[in-house]
Amino acid sequence: MGVLACGRPACDNIMCDDLILDGTDDQQYACWECLDELRKYNSTLGDELISEAELHQRIVDFMNTPRRTYEVGRSSDLFEKVLRLTNRHEP
Repeated sequence: MGVLACGRPACDNIMCDDLILDGTDDQQYACWECLDELRKYNSTLGDELISEAELHQRIVDFMNTPRRTYEVGRSSDLFEKVLRLTNRHEP
């Protein structure tokens, strides 16, 4: 395990030791602040059943948003915001 810069846009933390999505093409380092935002974001999504692939994509989408963009809201509203921030659109 190494220590590298956080992979999230607008995050300038460089002492990150948490490797997320390890072993995939999307693996990257995340700082504790971005991981905390990810946990908060995830807690707004409810307890719906999702596949591992869907969870993976949610993490990728979140990590493509600029740091400090987390806000509390309805999960559907937040998901739409994530899509807008990552220039992605639902099929």
